[in-house]
Parts: sequence; C-alpha cells; structure tokens
Amino acid sequence: MAVAVLVGGLGFVAGSMTAADAGPQPVTKAQVKKIAAKQAKRAITKAAPTLEVAHADSADTAATAATADLATDVVNQRVKPFGLALPENSSETAIGTVSGMSLTGACVAGDPRVYIAAPSGKFRMASFLGTSLTFNGDGDLGVLGKTEIVSSTVAGSAVIQYVSGAGQAATADLGWRSDGTGCQIFGTLAG
Repeated sequence: MAVAVLVGGLGFVAGSMTAADAGPQPVTKAQVKKIAAKQAKRAITKAAPTLEVAHADSADTAATAATADLATDVVNQRVKPFGLALPENSSETAIGTVSGMSLTGACVAGDPRVYIAAPSGKFRMASFLGTSLTFNGDGDLGVLGKTEIVSSTVAGSAVIQYVSGAGQAATADLGWRSDGTGCQIFGTLAG
C-alpha cells in the first residue's frame, strides 16, 4: 500500500520497494566471464575479421597439428605407412608415391626387390644388410629413370632421401625380408 503525503508543496510516496528499485546490484562472476568473452570476441573480430585457427600446438588426434599422437598432416608432411606381402616370383607392385617419388616392389626368386622412379630429381640411400651398414650412394633419376635400389636375399632396411627437380622432398624408411615362400616389404613414406 502506498501513502501520499504532501509536505511543503512536495509530494512523497511511501510504500514497498524491491531490490530493483534500490539501485545497481553486484555483478556475479559468471556475468563477468560472459561480458569479458563477448568483449574479447568483438575486439578480435574488429582487429582481424578473417582470422581462422588453422592449427594446434598439440593434439591427441588431428587433421593438422604441430605435434600429435595421430595426425594425417604434420607441418605439411604426409606420412604413409605401407606393408606388402608378395608371393615368390610376383610382378612389380606399387608401394606408394610422395612428392613425385614412386616406389614399387617385387619378389624375384625369393629375393625382395624395390625400385625408385621419378621424372626428375636426385636420391641418396643408406642401408643395413645383415650386420653391415652401407652408404649406397646417390643417383640422378632424371638420368637413370627407374632404378633398382634393393636386391637382397638378406633381411635389411634402408633410408632413402629424395629431392625432386622442383625442390619437393621425400623420405622412404623401409625394411624387407624373405621367408622362403615370399617377400615382405614394409615401412613409411613421408613427403
């Protein structure tokens, strides 16, 4: 109930008042966070209207990341694992292609064979056969064309580094073995 009182020409109304009538109220922590987030978003949008987050510093799984446990693209590098189980006397089979470098494999009379091919560029290879580490040298694929880089009855492994004529780089990290009935060629291609 409101009571009007006239005193000296001034009117006063007395009655009940609510909290809203009492003036400004304290702001809660949640309200502060919401206001801050909204202001930050406005400031970023104004400063960089086309800004997009295109990478993460790290991630457990990601399509693109600086580091990741499982990623399809790490700092623009494609990593392709491969594994071939070839029967004895199998024909040449594609392993994979990265940055213009193609690898193929075969099993000839029980011996694993790996070939490298590219329209241009140079490669360098080091291998481990049995107990011997060997620098196998390098070659110019523009001159050599397709080149056999592995022909061995002994299990082994190799690292091949390749640079195309256009400057694209690729690496093959591979291993091979023969079990008497066929050959296995396995590893990764990156580039």
